[in-house]
Amino acid sequence: MRKIVSAISLIAVVIIVYLARYQLLEAFYLFWRVNIWWLICLLPLQLLVYYSMSETGISYLEQNRQIKPISWWTKIKIALELNFVNHILPSGGASGIGYGIWRLKTVGVEKTHSTLAQMIRLVAGYVAYVPVLIICVILSIVSESNHYILETIATIIVVFSLVGLIWLGFMLTKRDRLTIMATNIVRFVNLFIRHITFKKVNQAISEIKWIKTLEIFADDYNKLFSEKQLLLKPLMWGLFWIMGDTLMFEITFLALGQPIDLTAIFLAYGFAGVSGFVFMTPGGAGAYETAFVFILVWCGIQAPLATTGVILTRTILMFCTLATGAYFYHKALRKA
Repeated sequence: MRKIVSAISLIAVVIIVYLARYQLLEAFYLFWRVNIWWLICLLPLQLLVYYSMSETGISYLEQNRQIKPISWWTKIKIALELNFVNHILPSGGASGIGYGIWRLKTVGVEKTHSTLAQMIRLVAGYVAYVPVLIICVILSIVSESNHYILETIATIIVVFSLVGLIWLGFMLTKRDRLTIMATNIVRFVNLFIRHITFKKVNQAISEIKWIKTLEIFADDYNKLFSEKQLLLKPLMWGLFWIMGDTLMFEITFLALGQPIDLTAIFLAYGFAGVSGFVFMTPGGAGAYETAFVFILVWCGIQAPLATTGVILTRTILMFCTLATGAYFYHKALRKA
């Protein structure tokens, strides 16, 4: 099933690239206007982002004394390895989580603890995104930028995100509610996949395994929120992670001599992240960039400028991730 989804995703990306070929040609000419000194600033910022990404999970383990002290450089290497795995395997981020559990085990963390750390990393990143978007909306309104559509959409996303978090927390606190929710989700997904595959795939997801997984997740969730004070550090690092990750795009637009509204970037960043997760291409390649450019253009940014800024940022970041991540990844495997 995953191969079918990956194939469909790749075909969709090819079609999108073909339809946008003229915009891509215009974007190519904009590359020559780049200020190289601004682009150099991406490298130290990327290291900060990867360090923050590692700290969102590892800081929780450190507070619980579930991990031996490790250096800041080791934390950066772990984050680079995780991103490398996510970029080479089409799994919507699942490969990185699995590798992260194994990698933390090599530094003395038990599997149950490393699984919880990976969950915290994902939750902290998501939770941190909401207040940053709220701040951007407030700044946009105060500055009287007249981006009414952008402000409205961002506000709707914030409201739905907060409602979603409250609803998820409500469902996870009771096993009965969780079981009912999990059963309905699995049945709906299986029914949908059965229809689109013309009954060739009758059960894409095992109901029993899915419920068991969610019950483990719920246990971790309840344990986590019984020690709320230990979440402050992960959330702080999650904030640095999200802000740094989005600011890299703004730096590229500054390098092009065309700074754009931060609210648009944060909105596009969240939408692209979801698209990269849903479409099973390696690292969300193609789907991520397309979604990012689509939102920026919809927010009023010229298509050639949006395309150039996003592709240039992603190219630099992916090159650094693949080059360094591959080295540290193979080095870690040899030591295991």
